[in-house]
Parts: sequence; structure tokens; C-alpha cells
Amino acid sequence: MGAWGLLLLSVAPAVTVAQQVPTEPASTHIFPAGGRRGTTVDIRVGGEFLPPHTRLHLVGDGISAPAELGPPAAAHYEPSPRRKPGGTPINYPREFQSQITIASDAQPGQRLWRVSSARGGTGGRPFIVGDLPEVIEHESNSTPETAESITLPVTLNGQIAGEQDHDHFTFPLAAGELVCIDVAANRLGSPLDPLVEVYGPQGQKIAVEELRHGSDPVVLFRAVEGGTHRVLFANLNFQGGPQYVYRATLTTAPALLTPFPAGGQAGTTVPFRLLPLSSQETRLAQEHQQLLPAQPGIPLLFSPSGGPAERIELQVHEHPVGVELEPNDTLAQANRIAHPVIQYGRLTNRDDVDGYRFTATAGEALTIACREVPGGMGSLPVVQVVDANGGELARASAVELYPRPCRLEWKAPAAGEYVIRVRDGGPATRETVYALSVTATVSDLTLTATTDILNVVQGNRAELELRIDRQGGLAVPIDLEIDGLPEGMKAEPLQIPPQGDTFRLALIASDDTRPGDSRLRIRGRAKLGDSTLERTVGAIHLGHDLEGVSVGSSQTDHVQLTVRHRQVFRLYCSEAYQYAHRGTIYPYLMEVERMNGFDGPIRIQMGDRQIMDHDGVQVQDAEFPAGVSQIMLPLYLPETMHINIQPHSNIYAQGYVEFTDRWGQTQSMLQVSEMRCMIRPLPTVAKLRSRERAVSLNPGQSQQVVLQLDRTSLFTAPLQVELKDPPMGIHLEPLTIAEGQTAAVATLRADANATWPAGSKLILRGTGVLPPGTPGTHVITEVTLPIVE
Repeated sequence: MGAWGLLLLSVAPAVTVAQQVPTEPASTHIFPAGGRRGTTVDIRVGGEFLPPHTRLHLVGDGISAPAELGPPAAAHYEPSPRRKPGGTPINYPREFQSQITIASDAQPGQRLWRVSSARGGTGGRPFIVGDLPEVIEHESNSTPETAESITLPVTLNGQIAGEQDHDHFTFPLAAGELVCIDVAANRLGSPLDPLVEVYGPQGQKIAVEELRHGSDPVVLFRAVEGGTHRVLFANLNFQGGPQYVYRATLTTAPALLTPFPAGGQAGTTVPFRLLPLSSQETRLAQEHQQLLPAQPGIPLLFSPSGGPAERIELQVHEHPVGVELEPNDTLAQANRIAHPVIQYGRLTNRDDVDGYRFTATAGEALTIACREVPGGMGSLPVVQVVDANGGELARASAVELYPRPCRLEWKAPAAGEYVIRVRDGGPATRETVYALSVTATVSDLTLTATTDILNVVQGNRAELELRIDRQGGLAVPIDLEIDGLPEGMKAEPLQIPPQGDTFRLALIASDDTRPGDSRLRIRGRAKLGDSTLERTVGAIHLGHDLEGVSVGSSQTDHVQLTVRHRQVFRLYCSEAYQYAHRGTIYPYLMEVERMNGFDGPIRIQMGDRQIMDHDGVQVQDAEFPAGVSQIMLPLYLPETMHINIQPHSNIYAQGYVEFTDRWGQTQSMLQVSEMRCMIRPLPTVAKLRSRERAVSLNPGQSQQVVLQLDRTSLFTAPLQVELKDPPMGIHLEPLTIAEGQTAAVATLRADANATWPAGSKLILRGTGVLPPGTPGTHVITEVTLPIVE
């Protein structure tokens, strides 16, 4: 790595590009996805196309971390079963080490993190600050016999990191205790579709009550008998990987759905009761009271009992608040309300309809909106305005308006009385709470960016899509103002036309814009007569499920801009099929085009994204030395590759560099090869076997194993045999199968204090040099032996 002088733009020669994998950097997960306040958490940050020294950014108060990711993480996961390769694209995220320190006074809840490099940045993902004790799973806990013991209340952090990975945990319960298991996975942006099963002291599966919070399960059950219970976490679709992350909070405190009513008018004292999640739990009869702040808008968070598992949120409204009185199902029974008002109500089932009678003058414009409280619990409100005879005048449905809110703007056709009817348009499998607002229609708008990240290359442009939700007939231009634009950047156009619900804002970087990261806050202003309406753009981050439900808010108040450095190298190779034997290392010509004055070393590795299962083929780490434009890239073709299943392998390599830009900043950049290494596999040239099917070995003992080497005429050279990644304390005495020989005796020895997990295996790997003229440079053959005592 060295400082550069002025970098000159070079013109690349014409190269046929067959790039078939996305090349933008991406974050995939953080593990654990949260931590308890007052602690420092060792984390693994996962992503694709992230070079070493990738920058780590945290958003939110009370947490801190090093500015760069640490070295690659070497986590151990449950292996996935070997499958026949297919043509489906497949990704292999990498993990990097880091730490997050959480202040002792940090407010519980959601924070965001993202990463960036000279190649670009990634969208925000959640990191959750908790109040309960936390447990990070340790593999292997994939069977009931290896279940980890925990104590409730607790928040579990786990990964379903392989197709055979199941996470088992045990905990004691007294008879009659009610347990709530609240899982966050999809709401974190994880691809995991959680399966949760509970087993009693006798190993019997227990019937549970399951609700949904967005796409994630909330499981409740009551212990019929005292004793050790077990919970299983798995993936419904049987897939797995390090990015399949979850957080599960297990408590025996009352599992609360919401306070009812869930808010009040600012500056007033609101009386409320707490409604439990479980149908097995009786209503909590105690009435609470809480004085609300004088300023509306920001919800009040508090704990009625002072315990961390019972944090309650009360909305603070500008308008008066009312509470539904049953019965109010028929027109005649409709509750009378006066607007403006926020009316809280409950729907007990799909057939329950709540009615509210109000008076309107002729032509009076009202906005009527209804939302589920709390959000994401599966209720889909439907609101109707009917006349005195029940005839429908207007209607709004959460299903039909998604992703916009359930809201209608209505004008009274004549003076008189009307009725608003509220029902649940969803499955309505349990009681739900809603907040109905009836207010005078006013001009308003909501601005939303469809992403919270924008990458712009020096000398280029990128576009940010905005969605405009106009209310109250707003039809005036909206002027945009952007705070945080770095020097050399400009945005255009800066005015949204009076019509239309989408808009594309272009951000343009000059050639001399300094590479780096900025947080942009975008505001929209609409002139309404003598007044100005101002709204901040909310940006959607990655931590939400398909329904848009997140652990916290699914939006942030800024967009991260990463100005990307110009590309400094290109990787490519010949996309012509070459032939290589299974069980060998094959040298594949790889070339680099150096650009913009860069002449340093380039490190090559396996691509994080592939167009198909590579069937075990690996790119051995390699390097272009400084100034070199061609190397022979070593490709390892395992002898275990399937025969007559996949006639060829198409492998993408990737390379990364570190350099100092002309502003004196240390940069790291990763590029994917524009072409594939294309291999057609041939049969093996040698195969190492063992006469024994297992090795009997105890601490302090030695054991001999008879090895057999099946040779072909293409390999007659010596074969050196070594142990590959053995358990600590187990050794193999030096062994070479001489040239032309086909058998040898391997002596294995275990130290007196050696220990190894049950089910451990030994891999004996033989390596040898192929003769000139043979496709490949080295032969590699292995035999695996289980350890038995």
C-alpha cells in the first residue's frame, strides 16, 4: 500500500463482459443482533463483497464500536447435507469480527448499523438494545441431548446456520407458569422463517397458542406440570446459513399486548388497563393512571411495575381521546362522538363491528383513519361511512390501500348524522385494538425514500426514489432541501411537481468529489398561502419483514450517501471451458487491468456470489504482486464432486486491494471478476482409502490405520499424508507413501490430556505433485474416519 500522486483516468480496452452476479456490496446480518445495556458484545458482521477494513457505522445513542471491521471470523456451524448441485444462484456471506459497547443508560430499543468501503455502502439493519439477561447460543445444541440450559427471563441469540441446524434450550418451570416466547427474525431483516416447538418434562410436545407479530411468531403456553421444559428453534423451509439470525425473548411475566386505551390527550392523566396476549390469562383488572407530557407527538415509554419485561408505550395525542362502549354493533347502538377525536376500540372477532355516530355539516371535509395498536399484530382494519339507513357512502381498507395507511378523505353530502363502522378485514383470530381518528381534512404530505442508502461513483450520478403521499387535496410544488451534501456533490431537480406520487432525485458527484460517507437529511416544503408545510423524508431501512414490520420503526430520518472511489482494477479470465481432474488443484489464467494509477498488490479469493452451486470447488487464496498483470489462479476441485450431475463448474473469483487515495484516506475496494473460470471435471487420478471404517482411540494411546492408495498411470509420485484440522491433542506421525507404492501404515497418537467432542472425525489428507503435461499441479485425496472409544 502506498500513497498516490495525481491519479489519471485510463481508458480500458474492450473486453467482453459476461457478468451474471450482482456486484454491489451487501450486508447480510449481525450476530448477535442485540445486547444488554451496560455490556460490551463481541459481534460477527456478515456481508457479501466486503473487503478487509470495511467501515462500520452505528446510528443511535448509547452504542459505540470501532470504525473498521476486524479480521474475518472463524465460526463453527452445523454442516448442511451435501446435495446435488443445481443451476440456482447461491451466496456465501463472510463474517468479520467486531465489538459493540452499550452504555448502561442506553434506552432499550432499536439502533441501526451499516457498512461501507471504497466500493460503496449498504442499507441499515437493526441492532437491538435490551434490558434482560442475554444468552448467545453455542454449537452444537442441535439435539435434545445437547440442549443448552437457560434461566428465564432471558433473550436468546441464535443462528440457524445450516440445513441440519436445530437450536435446543432447556429451562425449569413451576406448574401453572405462563411463558411467552417472542421471536424476532423477519423483523430484523433475517431470511429465517422461525419454527418454535415446546416440549414438557416427559419429552412430550406441548400445545401452544401462537400469534404473529408481523411475520414472526409469538408463542404462549402454560406449564401443566413442573420440571424441565425444552424449546426448539428451527427454520420452516429447511434452509440455513449464518445470515439466518434470530432473537427470542422468553419471559414468565404477564405477556402484555397493549394498554387500553393506548394513549390520551397531551397534558392529561389517562386511565388504562393492560390487555394480555394470551387467551389463557385473565384480564388484568387493575386500573393504572399516567400523566402524559404537555407536548403531543412523542410516545411515552414506561414500566407500570418497574420491571424490564413490561415496557408500555402510550401515545400522546393532540386531540381529545375517547373509548368505545359496548354494545355498539348496530346502527342504533353506535356510540356518539364529537370530532376531532381519537377513539380507541376493540374487535373481539371477525364478526364484531363497532359503530360511531357523529354530526357533520353540508360539505364538511373530514379525514377518517384507523390503525392497529400495536402495529404488526395481523389486524387489517376496514372503515365505512354510512348514512342513517346504513347505505355506504365511503370506504377504506388496509388491504386495498397497502402500503399506505387505512385512511379516507370524505365530504358530507348534506348536513346530518352519519355513522363510522369499523371491522377487521383480516383473519381476526383474536381480540385486536385499534385507534380511530376523525379530524378536519387539512393539506398535508408524507415523503418516503424507498432506500436509506445511495452509492455514487466519482464523476457519476445515482437516483433516489421518493414516494409522495398527498393529503387534503395538496396539489402544489414541493421544494426539496438537502443537508449534509459533501463538497462537489449536487442534487437535481430540487422541486417535486404538483402532481404524481413518485419522484426521482438525482445526486451527481464531480470528478473531484472526495470519497467517503455522509448522512443526508432531506426536507420537503410546500407553500400553502401565507404558510409553509415542512416534512422530513423518512427512508426505509433493511430491518423489516415483507409486511413492513420492524422491531422498531421501519424508517430512519436520513439517507446515507457513500461516494465511491473510481474503479482501480478489473479482473477477467478466459470464458473457454478447460478440463481438470477431480481431486486436483488446477491453475487457471487470471488477468488484471490496472486503472487510475493503481499498481499495488491484489489479493484474490472465492467469490461471495455464484451463479450456481460450485459443488465444493474452491478458489485458493492467491495474489497479483505489485505491477503484475497475470497469475495462474489455483482452483481446487475436490474428489467428492458429483459425477454426471453437473457437466461443468462456473466459478467467480473476487479481488480486493488497499490503497491511499489522493486525499490521504486509506481505502479498501473489492471487485468481482467480469468473467467466470469454466471447468469441466475429469475422473480422479488417485484415491486414498482406509482398511478400517473407524479409528479406536483413547487419550494417552496410539492406534495404527492401514491406508490404501488407488493410483492411475497419471500419478505415480510420492503422496504425503497429514491430518487436516484434527481435534487438539491428536497427532499423526510423519507419513509419506513412496513413489509407486500403494499402501502404508498411519500411526495416530492422542495426548494423555487430549479431549474431543462426541462424534468427532479425523480427516487424513494426502497431497502430491502431478507430472508435467497433466492438467493441474497437485493431487489432493482424503479419507475420513470417525473416532470411537
